[in-house]
Amino acid sequence: SAFNNDVAQTWTQINADACWVCPTLGLNRAIVKQATKLYTFEFYGANSPQYLSGHGGDVYFLFNMTFWAKYFGAGWDDTLSMTMQQAWTSFAVTGTPYMGNGVQWPPYSEGDSVM
Repeated sequence: SAFNNDVAQTWTQINADACWVCPTLGLNRAIVKQATKLYTFEFYGANSPQYLSGHGGDVYFLFNMTFWAKYFGAGWDDTLSMTMQQAWTSFAVTGTPYMGNGVQWPPYSEGDSVM
């Protein structure tokens, strides 16, 4: 299996998909029909499995809160933190998140099956 028979990790993924991912994808599809552009993401954390990166785990990296990393099971990644800050700042200023080094954050489109 994708989770090496880890019951807790498998249950966490099923719960996340049912409670968060699938409803969010449905909302994204509805919004993108009305909006010019929609940018969305799913945060996995730095050097940690997806199931350890809970709701709000991205905030610590966005605001460079290194002291909180130990509480959500992820290692700290300065590059990730700086990239997130750059993308969010760019989005606030221009309406398009730009992550530097020519990396583009593509807008969500109606046919996308991932965030």
